[in-house]
Amino acid sequence: MGTTSGAGASGPLAPDPARRRLLAGAAALLAAPALGGLAGCTTSDAPGAGPRGAPSTGGAPRPGAPGGGAGDDGDGGTPASPAPPTADEALAVPVATSKRALLAAYDATAERHPGLAGRLRALRAEGAAHLTGLAALVPAAGEDPSASPGPPASTAPTAAPTTAPTTAPTAAPTEGVPPVPRDPAAAVAALARREAALAASRLDALEGAGASPELARLVAAVGASEAVHAALLGAA
Repeated sequence: MGTTSGAGASGPLAPDPARRRLLAGAAALLAAPALGGLAGCTTSDAPGAGPRGAPSTGGAPRPGAPGGGAGDDGDGGTPASPAPPTADEALAVPVATSKRALLAAYDATAERHPGLAGRLRALRAEGAAHLTGLAALVPAAGEDPSASPGPPASTAPTAAPTTAPTTAPTAAPTEGVPPVPRDPAAAVAALARREAALAASRLDALEGAGASPELARLVAAVGASEAVHAALLGAA
């Protein structure tokens, strides 16, 4: 029995230790390329992964690339917001807008009551001068948002009308200007109330405005002039 077991241990089913070590080394050499290929598939061949050895970004867009996040300068970025108005613009633009409406009220009154045009002309001219001064200090105050460009002039020749118009054209009502009273005295009183209200609003606008000294002096002068106009119109 001892001879049989010894012969079985030295047969082909039970290699000796040297043969076992040789087989194990060959198996390790054959398995190395396969293991390396699998490792490569988990890094450089994975979707969204970077070069081998570099950390993966997971496919997230880079800052500054199209489709990136806030602050993106690419085509998909959000356009920059317009700059907020300066302290001078915040004060001068509303003053200029109300002054344009006042001048329009003067024009509407003179058109409705031609007999008052001569008395109102000097007061309106002073208001127009104030509007020019505001635009000189703050260019944004000279822009009239209600003004729209007219239609482009046509280059094609137009045929002359065959018949004269039966009625004279009427002027379109001015936006923001209340209807002019039929009575001349009431129309003048309405202008006086409008001037007085604007004069009081100038003082409120100057409080805490933080505007430049030149603009503050001009707005104060506008308010003082409007108060004088209100007194003159009220006494008329």
